[in-house]
Amino acid sequence: TLSISDEIENGTITTADGKNAYSAGTDVTLNVEPNEGYRLSELYYLTQDNTKVSIDTETKTFSMPGEAVTVYAVFIEKTTEDAVMELSYSSNGEPVTNTYWTYQEAIEALNGLDTNCTEVTLKLLADVDTGTIPLNQQGAHSIQIGRSCTLDLNGYTLSGKPMYGDSMIVYVASATEEPISFTLTSSQEGGEIAVGEGAYGYALKVGAEYDVNIDNVEPMVTFLCKNVTLRSNVDALYTDKYVEATIEDSYIYGRYRDNSSSQTAITRTTIQTDDTYRNALITFWAD
Repeated sequence: TLSISDEIENGTITTADGKNAYSAGTDVTLNVEPNEGYRLSELYYLTQDNTKVSIDTETKTFSMPGEAVTVYAVFIEKTTEDAVMELSYSSNGEPVTNTYWTYQEAIEALNGLDTNCTEVTLKLLADVDTGTIPLNQQGAHSIQIGRSCTLDLNGYTLSGKPMYGDSMIVYVASATEEPISFTLTSSQEGGEIAVGEGAYGYALKVGAEYDVNIDNVEPMVTFLCKNVTLRSNVDALYTDKYVEATIEDSYIYGRYRDNSSSQTAITRTTIQTDDTYRNALITFWAD
């Protein structure tokens, strides 16, 4: 059986399916509701011998062991120092800036903006680890961006562990049939998107979300990559069809696969990859 500790303060925990009895090996997902002004800091359960087992605070899912457990949570007060992302934009000519304490909240807010919002920028305020990224039927990702915006790494690292060739940390594609413009940059030195050790998916994939079988289609995504590092053991960057890409002043450690509809413009950029097909280290400076 599963019970929720009555010692939890400043928030509530429930099971997503409302049950409290599970067989061993069953995946249990928790609903977490912080009180206003608080955020989840720690999530765990105690076994019958008081062994503490951490629960992923992003997925909020764990595998039920073969014994009764008690779930605990720690909620702490939100402070600006703990924020991980900032979303700024102009709405009806008025500047708006909001901060977020999880990247999921920030991405939901970004993609939920009214189409009339302009000058949209999502900025990292700290290193962000998106965790392990499994594969689903469409290819999996931690962050999907479906509207025009700038992603400013701001000198920080956005990391994750894509576990299959078709999974990725960041996926950018038009969510509708309207073209979008996406800029990846870093206003401070050192910003990068990095695939974690032991993982082998994409750091970044840019391309149409649906198949367009029409000749001479205008680019669905106009993509500018400037002053950043993309890092992966396999494919660091993939630009899919109907993308017009420009790469400037950047480093790509890992294979760059270009299937875009136009010739990618690459300037002052180093691309270094262990090409397994040729069994050779390829390094070149395109200018």
